[in-house]
This record gives sequence, structure tokens and C-alpha cells, in this order.
Amino acid sequence: MEGPKDLPPPADTMDLDNIDPNAKCEDLRKCKAAISATKKRIQHLHIIMNEIPDNPGMKQLAILDKNFQEELEGLNKRVNMLNGSFVN
Repeated sequence: MEGPKDLPPPADTMDLDNIDPNAKCEDLRKCKAAISATKKRIQHLHIIMNEIPDNPGMKQLAILDKNFQEELEGLNKRVNMLNGSFVN
């Protein structure tokens, strides 16, 4: 399960006051693509976890799920910040 290679930087590193509107749009597109890919990875992971409940690697799968959820949360935070920054 490999994710997108072109992930935007973390939300806390954003300089919303000095970002070009075209760059904001491009960043939003990247975030939305990354969100979609991460949701698919989470969905596939949950399918695996449900199909093989006695999987010996369940602990690692749970850690992976937690990491994906945190990644998704960060991406959603970034999108919310970018959407809020369009208001002038």
C-alpha cells in the first residue's frame, strides 16, 4: 500500500499570508488527492483486518491504521486552513 509521493508539507509550516492564490489551488488539489489515496489505504487496511481477524500481524496493522488516520487528520487540517485563507 503505497501512498502519493507528492504530499504537501505539514499545515504548521504554512505561510498563508504570502502564498500565491494559484499555489493555494495547487496545494488544495494535492491535499485532496492525498486525502483520497489515504482513505483508500485505510479502507483496504480495514478489509484486511476484518477478513483475517486472527492475523498474527494485527498489532502492526493497527499501528499502520493509526498512522494513516493521523496522516488523514493532518491533511484535513491543512485543507481547512487553506480554505479559510481564501477569505480576505
